[in-house]
Amino acid sequence: MTRARPFGALAALLLGCSSARAPLLPMTELEAEEARVDPEVRALLAGLDKPPARIAASMPPAESARRDRARWASLKPFTAPHREVARVQDLSAEGPQGPVPLRVFWPSSDADRAPLVVYLHGGEYTAGSLDLYDSTCRALARGAHAVVVAVAYRLAPQARFPAPSADVSAAMRWILAHAGELHADVGRVALAGDDAGAALAVASAVELAQGGGPPLRALALAYPLLDARLRSASWREFGALPYLLTRDDFSRALGMYLDGASVEDPRVSPVLLGTAELSKLPRTLLLTAELDPARDDAEVFAAALHKAGGAAEVRRSSGMVHGFLLLAGAVEPAAQALDGLAAWLREALEDRPL
Repeated sequence: MTRARPFGALAALLLGCSSARAPLLPMTELEAEEARVDPEVRALLAGLDKPPARIAASMPPAESARRDRARWASLKPFTAPHREVARVQDLSAEGPQGPVPLRVFWPSSDADRAPLVVYLHGGEYTAGSLDLYDSTCRALARGAHAVVVAVAYRLAPQARFPAPSADVSAAMRWILAHAGELHADVGRVALAGDDAGAALAVASAVELAQGGGPPLRALALAYPLLDARLRSASWREFGALPYLLTRDDFSRALGMYLDGASVEDPRVSPVLLGTAELSKLPRTLLLTAELDPARDDAEVFAAALHKAGGAAEVRRSSGMVHGFLLLAGAVEPAAQALDGLAAWLREALEDRPL
């Protein structure tokens, strides 16, 4: 795929138009941070439909969430290239308030007792869909040689905390109970997710460990939202960058999602999990982005896992911003990170004794 790099051409045109040297003004702090963003990423995200924060903050919750969903859905043209898999089927699990939609991806027609990856999509608890993540899950199914089941949990503000976690719990029970019908090996299961879905994946992994269910082999988290207190240095440094996630955006989304629940709840802020819970988590991969406001929270979580005796690997992508895996069809480092995630899952789920 040929990928345009508009900024170099524009600069050359401007330089060729005049030999006069205008005085250079120092960049503002925000401009300096933006200049560190990969130019392809900056060009793609510049056109997203995003209302100014002062307007978004005054919107009714339903309209604000609708804007969020449209903004996340606008990334669909940039997601990973469509990859053929043997079969895709929409199913559902019985949830606490009705069916929880699932989409299952089989990597090959002869898949039998293949490893299983359950994927929880991102979207700041207000957005994201099975359709937006379809190509991502196809890439993981092929690259990991695994059956991938994507879960469409309920979203805020229509469903508030802890409704999404309840949906994920119900979906996990159904998936594990029907693993044989899915031609998946219940002994080789990984949980994966990005953004808010990654936080839900951690909460689900803790619940499974405490409930005595089949042990997870792996946990894969991409730019996870792991601390709803928004206190880290990266939130202060990058929280105003005008891309997919800003501090104002997430504060507004949290207000719709939590509806008075505490940001200190470990299901909302997994960085607050204790050593006993962390020690029961499986080997974990954390994909972080250099310019993501949530970066430091993920890396603090990895350090806590190490301290608790667990295995955690952090892969930080330079020049990337929050949500970059959804740009894998247009940005080479994002494509490489998605391929690397699939390869890591494939290795973690190899057919070997625990």
